[in-house]
Amino acid sequence: MIPERAWLDRVRAYAQLNQWLCYHTHDSRRSAPGFPDLVLVRGGRLLFAELKTDRGIVTLPQREWLAALTEANRVETHVWRPANWPHVQQILARRLVANAIANGSQTDRTVGIAETKRNVTIRGYSP
Repeated sequence: MIPERAWLDRVRAYAQLNQWLCYHTHDSRRSAPGFPDLVLVRGGRLLFAELKTDRGIVTLPQREWLAALTEANRVETHVWRPANWPHVQQILARRLVANAIANGSQTDRTVGIAETKRNVTIRGYSP
């Protein structure tokens, strides 16, 4: 199992490799509880991502933040776990934006979240 800090470093490095601007609050003790781990911006897309280990539980304040952010227009919210690495790579890959623009597709999607017992699943995302 990959520790959450190593998972954060992996996702952030891949995002930066693909030219995303990344923000992570290093010491969240004085921040609002539940704010997502990463804020990513590139080419008109704004993503908020909560990073969890494969067994990590999304807290109530985290679910509240993700739900509130999901309601905003042109914002994507995600919960990413190491088991989702191929999906994370697909979302962050440079070629997706270029392909979407070439095909005339929207690259910004508002997505919904559904809470299950231990996992948050993302509905409505289609690259």
